[in-house]
Amino acid sequence: MTLEEVFQGYLNARKSLKPKTLYDYKNMMRLAFPDWRKKTLLSITKDKVVKYHEKLGLKHGPAYANHAMRVLRALFNFAIGQYEDVAGRSLITENPVRWLSQARACYRVERRQTFIKSHELAAWSQGVMDLQNETLRDYLMLVLFTGLRRQEAAQLQWSQVDLKAKTLTISDTKNRETHTLPLSDFLHRLLARRQQSSTNDYVFSDPGICGSSN
Repeated sequence: MTLEEVFQGYLNARKSLKPKTLYDYKNMMRLAFPDWRKKTLLSITKDKVVKYHEKLGLKHGPAYANHAMRVLRALFNFAIGQYEDVAGRSLITENPVRWLSQARACYRVERRQTFIKSHELAAWSQGVMDLQNETLRDYLMLVLFTGLRRQEAAQLQWSQVDLKAKTLTISDTKNRETHTLPLSDFLHRLLARRQQSSTNDYVFSDPGICGSSN
């Protein structure tokens, strides 16, 4: 079995993958493993994984290299559990990517420290309120007061907003649990104003807002 065949099998079996995860996996296979797609899994050894991980780190950065190997590790784990011989024995007996963790060979990636400090918040808020782009301004204030992820806020629909109950609901969260948030008076007024001039199903319909396609 080639890496490409296992990848297609993985996608067929994991029908519940979120669109963003699916996009990331396909993009990673296309960009990080173009020369490995036709390799058989049995030809991908620990040594090759270690050398390629180091190469990716030098070329694209530590975080990218680690992420690429997490994708490769997931494909090997899938193959180990999925493909068996007639006696029921796994055709793939070892995941060579696991050796990176066992040998502590993964790159150390520091957490991002780019956040708004408390003493900077007033100036930042005033800068946002002075923006000419009303949609961008409202979007940033919603993210600030709710802590929603960028895409969660950018793709927010009016069906998720209950102005009478003063709540908004996110049904497709990262952990796949529905999450309902109360609206402050400020956000309630903001959303009520936007709804009065809304022309479609989306709270933020500006295509320039964080990749929103609406």
